Formats: sequence, structure tokens, C-alpha cells
Amino acid sequence: MAEAEKARREKNYDIERVAFSRAMNLARSTRDRREARYRRAHTWLRQGKNEKGALALESLGALTPAHHRSARAWLDAARAREKSMELELALSNYTRVVRMYPESGLAEGAAQRIVLLQGRLLSVEPHIAWRQLVEENKSPLLGEALRFFYGKSLEPISVKHAILTYEALAIAHPLPKGRYTDEALLRAARLRREHADPEGALATLTVLTAQDESAAIVGSYNRPAYVQALLLSGIILRDDLGQPERARTPLADLVKRYPHSRLVDEALWAMALTHQKDSAGTCANLTQLKKQSPHSKYNRCSGLLCKTFPPVEERYRSTCEGELK
Repeated sequence: MAEAEKARREKNYDIERVAFSRAMNLARSTRDRREARYRRAHTWLRQGKNEKGALALESLGALTPAHHRSARAWLDAARAREKSMELELALSNYTRVVRMYPESGLAEGAAQRIVLLQGRLLSVEPHIAWRQLVEENKSPLLGEALRFFYGKSLEPISVKHAILTYEALAIAHPLPKGRYTDEALLRAARLRREHADPEGALATLTVLTAQDESAAIVGSYNRPAYVQALLLSGIILRDDLGQPERARTPLADLVKRYPHSRLVDEALWAMALTHQKDSAGTCANLTQLKKQSPHSKYNRCSGLLCKTFPPVEERYRSTCEGELK
């Protein structure tokens, strides 16, 4: 392998292939032999000879379908075919990855390429392509990802069905194990709010914030969607449901649990807006904002809400007044 590595650095592809061929013959295990063959195939791709590389990878995938490198071989072959504009062959190879290796971490990316290529080659709408993948799939692991992307594809078609898809995903793959459940619930909540259902949005977010509380108690890891759910919950309570006092609870939780989040300044500004102008609560929130997020854009607007801060510069006044809405 040392000879092959030296040839790779020198971009001497013929010598590199010979070295990998020698490594195949000298390999003491089937695993090492297949690995050398896989790496030999990639010399063609690095040389820019995508067709030969794709053929070598396809041969490897067909010869050893159960081997751990086979899913990668088919995926790399698909990418090579796509790069060479052999789109039908690329689509075929991506489909092999999804159907033969649904438990592989590569299947999700292959599914995304299938949807794109079906659109380009067959004019299949994304939501139809995703639905077909969902219906054909037998793997719970891949199924979660497919349902999430199916939900996203439904958003411009049918908000109602997108929400139902996201919420069905959350039931089938509950937190904390669900990989896409947090993002699915967050998207469902936003859709509900955008379509005049703030109560439904808040109820959906409650599932996320409750899991956030559980994670904090047991010391589990947190997800970005938890932070966004707390902020959105506060904004819905304040702006949509007219409950500023209740809004302070999720916003304060965000600041307390995630002091280094990029959304801390958003939360503190939103909290300041739940109080009366020039009140102790408003000024306290703005003081904390300046201390905790000294570079926040909201600091230059604090004078609009609390007289202990300098007046807003005229060049920022219009922008700052917009932040009050």
C-alpha cells in the first residue's frame, strides 16, 4: 500500500493501479483484497476517467453485494455516471443503494439524488417521487428520513398533508430516538402558525419543549430544534395568543439552558417586549442582553424601550422601530 500511496501523491495513476493489483494478490484476507480493488477503481476516477471507474465499481458491487464496501461502490459509481451525464445509469445505481442497502448511512443521500434525477429525466414531481420511495421502503431506519423529506415536498402542495406527515413521523419515531422528529415537529408547528392555528402550533411545540426538559434532567444531549421551539413558543404566546406573562417562561428557559445559543439575544429582546416600556423588567432584560450578547443588533435599539439607555441613532431608528412589531 505504501507504493500505491506514493504513486497517488505523485499522480502516477498507472503505477498506483499496478500497486493496488499487487496488493490484491498479496492480501491475506478477502476483506483486504476487496478494499484494494475498491481503491484501485478510484484511481480511474481521480484520473478523470469516470466511465472506467464506474465500470470497476459496478463490477465490485455486483461481485460482493454483501460486503461493507458494496454500498459505497454503487454510490460512487452512480456519482461517476452522473458526472459523465449518464443519468439513466446514475439513477439505476442510486436505486440499487436504496433498495439493497437501506440500513446504510448512504441510502438517504442516494434517495435525494433519485428524486432529483426522476424530475430531470421523467418530469416526476418531488412529492410523487418521495411518496413512491416511502411506499417501497421496508427499513424503519431509512423510512424516517424518507417520510421527513416527503413531508417537506408536500409543503408547497398541501400544508394539511405535510403537517399530518410530520406528526405521523413523530408518532412512529418518538423522541429522543427519532433522528428527524424534532425538525419535523418544528416544521409542523411553523406551518400551523402560518395558517392561523397558533394553539395547534403551541401544542406541537410542547412535545418538543417537554423532551428538552427531560433531556436537561437526565443530562442527555440537546438539539437545535429545542432552542428554536422555546423561542417560537414565547413568540406565539406573546404575539398570537396575547399572553405576555406566559411567554416569559419559555424565553427565560432558553436563556437559562442555552446561554451560548445564537438565539439568546432574540429571546432577551422578545422578553423585553413582554413588559411595559421603561419598566424594570424591560430594562433588566435589555441590560442582560447587552452583557450576554454585546454584539447583538438589538443593543442599538434598546433606547426605544428603556430610557436608561442612550437614544437610538437616527440612522438606525427605522430599523429599530421595525423590531418593535
